[in-house]
Amino acid sequence: MPLPDAEPGQKSNLYAQLRSSQVESVDQTAFDQVKNPIFINSEWEDEARRLKLWGELTGKTSSSGVIQGTGQIKVQNFSAGTTGWATVWRPDDGQVWVVQSAMASPTSGNVALSMSYYSTESNTRCLLDAGTGTVTSDTLIDMVNGPTYVSHDLYLQTYIGTNVGGVTLSLVVSRVR
Repeated sequence: MPLPDAEPGQKSNLYAQLRSSQVESVDQTAFDQVKNPIFINSEWEDEARRLKLWGELTGKTSSSGVIQGTGQIKVQNFSAGTTGWATVWRPDDGQVWVVQSAMASPTSGNVALSMSYYSTESNTRCLLDAGTGTVTSDTLIDMVNGPTYVSHDLYLQTYIGTNVGGVTLSLVVSRVR
């Protein structure tokens, strides 16, 4: 079935070069070659849609990723004496965010804490990292090693075991599709 409202694909560079290829056999180099030349105008719209469709199917392109302009730093302060489980940050329902970095800094005194995923579906936690620090530490510990995806149903919690002078948790986050 052709693309809706599209001209037949007889002049398609994509179909001309990859007609005999199976989806799983298309490599990135072959896919990149069929994109040249593509121009940004109405005559090339059908070819752009074909490239988008077949690029997604072959895994050579994606619509997912960080939504530009959504990056921010979320800060959560816990006062001295706060201990036990606490939510660090929970996105709104229907949203997915990537946590690129998480930092814990004691305000004064010392602190011992851990960072975990919390799942509302299974009511369970999965430990990401744990650490201790004192007021002389500018940064307690990078609490997330690599990108960590969070949503309303799977979000970050901390367990604060010791909190003499308070602690600040900072998350670098961006919304994803």
